[in-house]
Amino acid sequence: MNWQKSILGLLVFLSFSAPMLNAQEGTLQLLDSPSFEAADGVEPAERVEVRRAAEQLLRKYGQFGTFLDADEEKVTLNASNAFKQLFKATARIFPDYLEFPADYQVDIYEYKNEVSRYMGEEGLKYNLSNAELMSIEKGGRYFNVLVRVQKEMLNYIDDEGGVAARPPGSAVYELELEMEVSMLDYSKAQIRDIRFNRGLGEGPVMPPADWESFTGLVLGGDLAPLPIAPETGWAIGSTSGRTTLETPVSFALGFTWMSNRLVNPTVASRKNLFLFASAYYRYWQLEQRLDNYRLAPFQVILGSGSGEETTYLRQVGPIQGSEKSTLQTVEFPIGLAYRVRATYGSTLFLQAGVVPGLVISSSSRFSGTGTFDGIVEAYNFRFLREGALLLDNDVLEPYRVGEGLTIEAAPELTLRPSLWLMASPALYLDINNQYPVVGLMAALDLRFNLLSYFDPKPAGEPVLRYDDDLPQPLLESANSQVPLHSLGIRVGVYLRLINSPNN
Repeated sequence: MNWQKSILGLLVFLSFSAPMLNAQEGTLQLLDSPSFEAADGVEPAERVEVRRAAEQLLRKYGQFGTFLDADEEKVTLNASNAFKQLFKATARIFPDYLEFPADYQVDIYEYKNEVSRYMGEEGLKYNLSNAELMSIEKGGRYFNVLVRVQKEMLNYIDDEGGVAARPPGSAVYELELEMEVSMLDYSKAQIRDIRFNRGLGEGPVMPPADWESFTGLVLGGDLAPLPIAPETGWAIGSTSGRTTLETPVSFALGFTWMSNRLVNPTVASRKNLFLFASAYYRYWQLEQRLDNYRLAPFQVILGSGSGEETTYLRQVGPIQGSEKSTLQTVEFPIGLAYRVRATYGSTLFLQAGVVPGLVISSSSRFSGTGTFDGIVEAYNFRFLREGALLLDNDVLEPYRVGEGLTIEAAPELTLRPSLWLMASPALYLDINNQYPVVGLMAALDLRFNLLSYFDPKPAGEPVLRYDDDLPQPLLESANSQVPLHSLGIRVGVYLRLINSPNN
């Protein structure tokens, strides 16, 4: 019996002479993935040996990754060196010892030093499962092996350097391990790389991103260069002439705000979606030009004080003129912005939304000159005969004729609320690196007018038959529609505030 006790004591001694094994060491099996691929030239026998070598290396990774020494019952230099020996000197490793390891890697020395320094008495706690062999390739003197495994972390190093426990299932990472297995000696195998593939747990892999807001003042200008359809019946009976609406222009001054707080979960590691809202005052200028406008002669009956009637053919034109309209409006852009790219000191957004607008004041004024003439057919008499000397203007006054008469009118615009769709790339540039951050922004605005301020109503009969005959603005009577599609720019200054996701 004494010899049996001696053997048992020896076995117990040997079991604690190396670092403590992970609970799953010796039971973890490496199975072929359903998508397993073996490169051409890998023989079946080699495949068996390589899988066995990779499985043994994976079990050692599970065993030594705790960094615990059984003799000392804590993390020791010997235990951490045993872990380091599993890796090539240039190996890069996913830092799963952090609360939020994110999607990056550290070198083997940083991994070893961080766990050794902070894990102290506990060591790194985890479970390995679902190991799959993904591929085997030949490369020089080594077989290149890709293994995928799930690692459930049970503790981590917190921000203050302490060790905290994780709730079960809160941090499960699917990792990919790149291994090298020697072609000459299958027992010589090392890990070359461990990278994060995806998160399977309930908690986030990356830390929650900060809340950000941008508040600023902007100045902008727009052009509405798209063609505007003329109203075909705007001047019934006209024989010549044309009317054109010059490119509308506008200038805006306002306040803008943008934040990612209301449209992202608090735990989101990337809060790239933003809600924006603005309020602008905008001043519009529009000009409707009238060139060489004429009407075909039409009959006019003019009564006299004695009850007699005079019939004559009235001739209108040419008329030259311009109608200038101004609007003062307020607009309220609202929508979503996505942060496409962020580098140190600059951020690029794509913004999309709607822009409702309201008119707060408007004016319209037509100025021009024109010739108005007439012929009394019964007497073959023309009022404005070339070279004729009008001795008594009062005689022709009832006929309202003259050459180069001044035409002035101030018709009232009929307006309604407006609505645009907008899309804008916007660049934000920080000009300081202190908190709060101040910066400059520039944006290109594309706006499609769904509902215009103007609701044109074509005139039912010719306009400007007399020098004061302009019952409604040319802008409304001469166009079938006045959409204010526009291309513009915005520039401004902003204040960027950053808050912790816990606030």
